[in-house]
Amino acid sequence: MKNIKQILAILGIVLILGLNVFVVFAAGTASEDGMGLFGGAVVAMVMVPVLLWIYLYIFKLIKKREEDERKDL
Repeated sequence: MKNIKQILAILGIVLILGLNVFVVFAAGTASEDGMGLFGGAVVAMVMVPVLLWIYLYIFKLIKKREEDERKDL
């Protein structure tokens, strides 16, 4: 479980850093799609940690259920 948390944390950090670079790039461009790209990147920066938390929470629930079933046997 600890290794999975570490891998997901590192993945989350890399994704957020990549999104930050993308936000700076999108804000700096003067193209027609610049604001749309900027808004999408900002939303993704919020959603990545939320989704990682949800995945870890569900994983913990599934693992707890499996441990409870093993104790019942």
